Amino acid sequence: MNKNISKNKQKWNNFVFWLKKFFFKELKNVTIITLISIFLLFFLGFTLDIYGYRQNNKNSLNIKVSIPKDSSINKISSILKENKVIKCKNVFKIFSQMMKNYSNFKYGNHTFNSNMSYYEIFEELKKIPEIPKVIVVIPEGFNLDEIIKRLCEKKIACKEKLLDELKNGEFDYPFIKKNNRKEKKLEGYLFPATYEILEDESEHTIINKMLKKFSQVVPPIYEKSGSEYSLDEIVIIASIIEKESFPNDMRNVSSVFHNRLKQGMNLGSCATVMYALGTKKENLNVKDTKICSPYNTYLKKGLPIGPISCPGLKAIEAALQPENTDYFYFVKSKDGLNHIFNKNFNEHLNASR
Repeated sequence: MNKNISKNKQKWNNFVFWLKKFFFKELKNVTIITLISIFLLFFLGFTLDIYGYRQNNKNSLNIKVSIPKDSSINKISSILKENKVIKCKNVFKIFSQMMKNYSNFKYGNHTFNSNMSYYEIFEELKKIPEIPKVIVVIPEGFNLDEIIKRLCEKKIACKEKLLDELKNGEFDYPFIKKNNRKEKKLEGYLFPATYEILEDESEHTIINKMLKKFSQVVPPIYEKSGSEYSLDEIVIIASIIEKESFPNDMRNVSSVFHNRLKQGMNLGSCATVMYALGTKKENLNVKDTKICSPYNTYLKKGLPIGPISCPGLKAIEAALQPENTDYFYFVKSKDGLNHIFNKNFNEHLNASR
């Protein structure tokens, strides 16, 4: 009896052992097959992605992408993924590192196709593309601070570098060399216009573009005018006219300042005081007009030490060709749409009430 029980128990143990061995072997085989399948699927996806078999040709799209200057391979991969040029940024990053291509990639505007292989994407990134341009409008009457702010808002220049160039930059123009001002020597000379500026242009190049525009426009008309004033004095006068005038009365405003200069009177320009204060105000008070500054024409006779803005062509022309009048005063009309011009102080007081 005991022998039969022992034999049955032995058989049962043998069966369990065989069962464990069978399932372990099968499970092991399944695991290996699963891992191989996952690897093959990954490899297939990797290969298809690299060689561009991602979409049907009928659905291919041209995609324009801008690569910023000094972008890392991680940044480029992210941009391409966001714009649906590639499906997996990690695959692209690994493959580009394997192929050692990323060091030759060029920043700028590139055009890709949604069916491109990685090799084709690499070739496009190696091309020297058209560098992105930024349109910058510098309005008449902007001063240096406002121009700096505009350029920085457009993200094409660094404030510190602009300030350094404006103070220490060397520019080869006669009107700059004759300018002996140590501070704000380029105020008035960055010509107001619409500029196309490349994203990679230096601060020196940007400033030089504006100076070059000034040299092309202003000196020729100044030389033809036969003015008794120097070019720098004309720019100073024009800068005040630009800030004090309406577009249709620049020559009359110019006549007031020219008449005052001839009579040895203070110009009494509110715009020069605001420049000295470094702020814009609707109305000045007595304290404002007493600010100690070489720009304050309420206290200083003659012209201020330098321009207070960058005048446009019309203001320059008005400074060179004032209207022939006997005006010495002007004040804004009550509706604020034009100026009332007067020959004497009593008329000016009446018009101011």
